Amino acid sequence: MNVLHGAKIATRRSLNGNHEMYTGGHGYFGSLLPAFEQTSSYFAFQNDNWLFVALDTAYKQAFGGKEGVIDNDQVTWLGPILSAAGNRKVVLFTHHEPFTLLDDNQGGNLLDALGEFLESGKVFAWYWGHEHRCVLYDPHPKYKFHGRCVGHGGFPETRANLGNAPPSPDFGSQWRYLNGPTDGSVPGGWILDTPNLWIPGFETAFAPHGFMRLEFRDDQLTEYVRAPDNANIYLKDLT
Repeated sequence: MNVLHGAKIATRRSLNGNHEMYTGGHGYFGSLLPAFEQTSSYFAFQNDNWLFVALDTAYKQAFGGKEGVIDNDQVTWLGPILSAAGNRKVVLFTHHEPFTLLDDNQGGNLLDALGEFLESGKVFAWYWGHEHRCVLYDPHPKYKFHGRCVGHGGFPETRANLGNAPPSPDFGSQWRYLNGPTDGSVPGGWILDTPNLWIPGFETAFAPHGFMRLEFRDDQLTEYVRAPDNANIYLKDLT
């Protein structure tokens, strides 16, 4: 795996990184980045089939703001990397969302900042958190990438009222489908909606916790959504 380092904007970016890392982000800044000899909080790595790009959407964000920010330094750094990607499939990872069905922040500034790359069709999938939910979006109607909100790792979130949103015919009633707006700005998607068994006494009040596992075999990507006890509740190949 070839690591493509971020710009060496020195240590202040790494140490002060994301103010939403309430524990201080010690594992990320103290262990992960040094293991890759990485002094910046954005970076990329690749093999023959895939290019993975992790962008920092929080460093330039105003404190208390809801939308992420991708500054010009990152855009300038990203251009040559994507130009040299060849036939590799590109996967983005960010903290903030490019769009949402469940919040009043539509993340449009991230789409604007990366518009030239999205227009080219180079981005295959985009994974983010920020919202403490699990949502599997349909391919974006304009840019075609697969969008995934996987921010449900453990921070308690009030369970959304999904009304009469239908269950999945393939994965059961724990997945409910939400339609996107009629203007096509946000794709529809499946939201994980079950009682949270890990908050005793308040199970029905909070959205479920869990995590996503990604497996890459040659040019094939397989997604697994799992409960905190590692039980698999969703498995699908992305093509």
